[in-house]
Amino acid sequence: MKPVVAVVGAFDRFNFGDLLFPHMVRHAFERLGVEATYRCFSLRAADLRKRGGVLTEPLASLKNLDLPEGSIVVVAGGEVLTARWLDAFAGLGTPHQVLAAKILARTFGPSAVDWSCRRLLGGDRPLPWVLTAGDVGSDCPVAYNAVGGIGLARLPKRLREAARDRLRDAAYLAVRDPETKGALDRLGLAFEVDLTPDSAVLAPEVCPKEGLFSSASETTRAVLRRLNGRYIAFQAGRYPAWGKVAILAEQLRKIHLETGFGVLLLPLGQAAGHEDNEPLQRIAGLLEDVPAEHIPSPDVADTLACIAGARLFVGSSLHGNLMALVYGVPHVGFGERVRKLDLMLRTWDPTRPNGATLPSAIAADALKVLEGDQQVLTRAASSLREAALTALETQSRLLR
Repeated sequence: MKPVVAVVGAFDRFNFGDLLFPHMVRHAFERLGVEATYRCFSLRAADLRKRGGVLTEPLASLKNLDLPEGSIVVVAGGEVLTARWLDAFAGLGTPHQVLAAKILARTFGPSAVDWSCRRLLGGDRPLPWVLTAGDVGSDCPVAYNAVGGIGLARLPKRLREAARDRLRDAAYLAVRDPETKGALDRLGLAFEVDLTPDSAVLAPEVCPKEGLFSSASETTRAVLRRLNGRYIAFQAGRYPAWGKVAILAEQLRKIHLETGFGVLLLPLGQAAGHEDNEPLQRIAGLLEDVPAEHIPSPDVADTLACIAGARLFVGSSLHGNLMALVYGVPHVGFGERVRKLDLMLRTWDPTRPNGATLPSAIAADALKVLEGDQQVLTRAASSLREAALTALETQSRLLR
């Protein structure tokens, strides 16, 4: 019987980056010659295959599976090491439920509401995504692939200690930013924590640029035809855009006046807690004098086609900027408090060594990156893919 690669992550909601991870892990393992059965697990069962995601089974069911010898559990990526049950609930609940949970957290404290959310989601461990062999029900190695954990030092002491004790059992641990690595190193784990790029950098291998347009929906293809290859792909998360909608619209107008580019408003985070469409709809209303299109519900293939075909990407999304980088598109990441984006840019992107920019400086930065050397992006993308594959090759050797 073939071993199982159990890929774990937040694949049960539409958040663009999370939906990429299981495809990247499987591609890398198959490229490395791993013969296995692939099964995906999230907090709840879901089927997002029609939107470019995967079929997921409940993570709780993993404990009851008798995995064949040689199997492995891979926590596939994302900001998972510090995610609490309240955060997990906020990504899955309705807007009203999420608002109620946040109000209760402010009133009674996050720990009390965290406990309630854990019960609602059927969790039996301190942190949703920090697993041990006991959580997977067999003597099976658990590997963490390019995960994030910004703010680990700010977790309550009991959760910080729980993370430390559980991560001591990890067969492999790689993180995607130096802040998380530093926090883990200070916990005194008995092994080296690797620093490696997010696995989404493999997207051009899984979805080559040449085939992206034909893979997109007819609605998206029609939008791209109207824009005729001369557009800014623009994304903004609800919270990074909070109070900044007028500024963002004005920055897009300035870029349009300098370049003639139209604007494609592209939501990458469509799950609760991200809600990109909320600011994008408001920005659209302020761009009456600028050629603009809005795709309110793109799937993964649509999103890749829109980013890869753009002249410029501007956004607060880590994975939007990362996709622009690996597909060779000049880009500007913005957000005053989007720490994971800022760290990604500073750590892995030679075209953005100063990290995320202020919303008011987007146009000035955009005009600079449009004049940059395209070969810098090409070399960076190649280097990132090699580093990501090296980390996944290490994990593949855990399959006995």
